[in-house]
Amino acid sequence: MINSSILTRNGLAPKVSGGNNNSNSIHPRSHLKEKIVGLLKKGQSLYITGEASSGKSNLCEAIAQSLKSERLPVATLAPGTAKEILIGVCEDLGIDPNEG
Repeated sequence: MINSSILTRNGLAPKVSGGNNNSNSIHPRSHLKEKIVGLLKKGQSLYITGEASSGKSNLCEAIAQSLKSERLPVATLAPGTAKEILIGVCEDLGIDPNEG
């Protein structure tokens, strides 16, 4: 069972859980993925948290694939600290992250 907190622009959404240990379930987190995709399509910004190895990255990959299949733009960042991500964005934009 995955328990994740989802932070939206309007504050912390209720905890959502997905998955189960039922081996007969083909896509145990599909309802969670669809809920998140629906929020993103409504313009919500999301922050997904969870325990280590709880499936956050797999969930994000499934969400990205779902959005891409609908021809919606998707940008993904490699995991890292906020500083590492911002330095990477600056470098991609040709901005020296050490200036100013």
